[in-house]
Amino acid sequence: MRKKLRALKNKQRPTFSATFDKYSIGINTTEERALLKNVKYKSQVVADHVWVGQVNLLRKHNIKPGDIIRFQASIGEYLRACFRSKTARPSRKIELEYGLKDLSNIKIIGSNK
Repeated sequence: MRKKLRALKNKQRPTFSATFDKYSIGINTTEERALLKNVKYKSQVVADHVWVGQVNLLRKHNIKPGDIIRFQASIGEYLRACFRSKTARPSRKIELEYGLKDLSNIKIIGSNK
């Protein structure tokens, strides 16, 4: 669970920064998603990575891998299936997880490349 994101859940659309990594199609969906890494709020890392929708909005801003972006977002809850295979019988556990949604005010503020 992303406890630091959960702590921000009641804030009105906080401003984050993150490094854009790539676009990808999810495992259980045909919807394209974007991977953001090193997600920060006020210079503190709140998630090592998050997958977000709104790919067309990111493409509109011509965001490339390695670009560091600043944006506002809402924090949403979702259920995530975690597969554990350390035993002879793999098990699946459902966990409540936190992510980002409804991105807006996107700006490129730097690049790691």
